[in-house]
Amino acid sequence: VGDDKVRLAIYKRIASESTHQGLREIEEEIRDRFGPLPEQLVALIKQGHIQVWAKELMMESIQRRGRRVLMVWYPHSPLAKVTNKCWKKVLDFRPFELKGNALQFYLGEGDDPVDLLSSCLPLLLDGANGVNQHTKREGSI
Repeated sequence: VGDDKVRLAIYKRIASESTHQGLREIEEEIRDRFGPLPEQLVALIKQGHIQVWAKELMMESIQRRGRRVLMVWYPHSPLAKVTNKCWKKVLDFRPFELKGNALQFYLGEGDDPVDLLSSCLPLLLDGANGVNQHTKREGSI
């Protein structure tokens, strides 16, 4: 996208979108108007999806410091019921530390944090929903 005003408008739309469907529609519109998306724009759209998943999972924050990623969620988040076994599977057996309503994990060589979170967060949402549905049906985890 060559025009700065158009590019800024696109960035604002992506940043303010609160649904996955809306992000997909923005992505499709951009492809229709401008052709293939540059890597930076693909990453920005992935970050938009991460924000939506974080909201759905009632996360307080996601922070990266070097090779460490810290995820913090509110106590009433569905993540509060995710088991260690589920975390291991979702994080593809990367080292992690779970303390209360926070999880810290370490990026491996070549890990892209945006790609990793884009693949982990939907799995966590599915896992948390499965735990919650199981809890509702069976009465225990």
